Amino acid sequence: MQGNIFGDNSTVKKRKTTTDATETTVYSIKVGEGQAVKVYADVTAKDAAPSLLGGFDIHAIFSRQAAGDVTKQGYTDGLPINKTPGSDIDCDFVADTVNQQVNFVVTGVAATTINWSAKIRTEVLS
Repeated sequence: MQGNIFGDNSTVKKRKTTTDATETTVYSIKVGEGQAVKVYADVTAKDAAPSLLGGFDIHAIFSRQAAGDVTKQGYTDGLPINKTPGSDIDCDFVADTVNQQVNFVVTGVAATTINWSAKIRTEVLS
């Protein structure tokens, strides 16, 4: 069996609570010059009742040229999003060109406490 060609693979589990509809960073992945990074997230979200629920399985790929900024290649993709109809809860991977990293972000609901649980996997190719 061939070994994995990716130089830096990791999986982390993160939890976060949001209380409004502001985009909130849950986890960040540094991207070095000349690297490509594929990121995956398996996410569950719920309020206290639970009357607002969300299940997300998303992935995206980013790269950074020598002396350049981290850039998302295309868009965030994934399996169909399962969430309570009419709910605005959401999550995404975004490029942070100030810190040269990929941020995994979640967006809750105004005046509502949402608990988030995410398993984030990173594959870095140098």
